[in-house]
Amino acid sequence: MTKDDLITAIERVLNENRTMMGLEELVIGADTQLVGEVDSLDLASLILELETMTELAPFADGMVPFATAGDLADLHLPDEIERGGGASSVA
Repeated sequence: MTKDDLITAIERVLNENRTMMGLEELVIGADTQLVGEVDSLDLASLILELETMTELAPFADGMVPFATAGDLADLHLPDEIERGGGASSVA
């Protein structure tokens, strides 16, 4: 899975939630601010979905700072484990 695939998944998950609430869909890019702009419950749901998709759990040991969709996607890339990003496999 590539970073672009993950950003597309972020957009899909967020827009599924927004559609259910009758809200306008968002266009998400790597620089789209998530923290402070997206509801915390939607972020939690999004993170769970990404962990399920990637079988990586970058938040298993606690909060890892991120702000944008690109930041969140990077945390769910297998290469991030090798760079010390804190991701671990979902058990």
